[in-house]
Amino acid sequence: MNAAARFRLMWVIAMTATLGLPLEAHSAPGNAPEAEPAKADGASESEIALRVVPTHLTINRSISFDENGEPTNQTDQLNARLRCTYDGEPPLLAYRDLTWESAVTSAGETLDIPANARRGHTQPIRRDRRQTGPPSFDLHLNLPAPQRPARHLEELRGTVTLRVAEGDERVIRLAPLSDYLGKRFRVVDMGDATMSLRGVPGAGGRTGQIELTHPSDLQPLIQEVAFTTAMGGELSAQRRGASTRNNATTQRFAIEPPDGAALVIKLYRGAREIDVPVVVRDVPLPDVEPAAPRFDLAIATQPLDAPFPIAPGPDAPAAVPADPDALPVILVE
Repeated sequence: MNAAARFRLMWVIAMTATLGLPLEAHSAPGNAPEAEPAKADGASESEIALRVVPTHLTINRSISFDENGEPTNQTDQLNARLRCTYDGEPPLLAYRDLTWESAVTSAGETLDIPANARRGHTQPIRRDRRQTGPPSFDLHLNLPAPQRPARHLEELRGTVTLRVAEGDERVIRLAPLSDYLGKRFRVVDMGDATMSLRGVPGAGGRTGQIELTHPSDLQPLIQEVAFTTAMGGELSAQRRGASTRNNATTQRFAIEPPDGAALVIKLYRGAREIDVPVVVRDVPLPDVEPAAPRFDLAIATQPLDAPFPIAPGPDAPAAVPADPDALPVILVE
């Protein structure tokens, strides 16, 4: 086998897990993954639907050598990516990276779950208001590759934590914007959460950038930050990224607000977390290619003065007698 080998598989299925309701798994012909019915802790029946689709699985095996030909580094890893699509009544605000619990192959081998695969980090759902369709996010898994021959992953099991909104969406209007620049203010119906606005001078001394600072734990609750005219018309503002320091997040927007402009923040006042068990079965593994080389053609050399092959026709030259020493071209089916 070559010193480095890489095998890839793209596998897409349709698999729906409706939490709290019985689920009949739907499998495509052959060895297709399927889901187990799941009950989300803290979720009422028919409240949440989570669709899980394995989209990519890679086994990466490679080895590196030093100048003396001695092995120095070896990679033997299985990487998987699953797409989760959320469709439920409480809007999805954020998710916590899946905490993987077990992975078993069809050969009965239990793969070790690295310590870093058990850590969950909260990721806000970033969604453009112009986007249609339910929100989605990806879950990733990095494991040691199976050491025993196996046709598929028999079972992947873990838990993903969803953060969903509580209550209706609300709005904060700061108008006129100029009255709030350079000031701190508190939102009395959100636990006196403190926000501040700062204007950064641009060309000609006018404000060229607006910085909105708020507690970092409000980030998943904030759905939209927009600028409007005094009459409510939308103003164009380019988002210049965000930074977090000392549990405070600062969002930056490139804009020269006109007189009377307003800042509009759409958000939810609260959220709750729901633990969702995830079980995926029968995920096919990439097949290992044969170690021996495979030849599709058998060819032979020709003399340097041999004529270039020309398709037969009325003006084609006379056929050249076959070289008795040449090998035939053989197609391998």
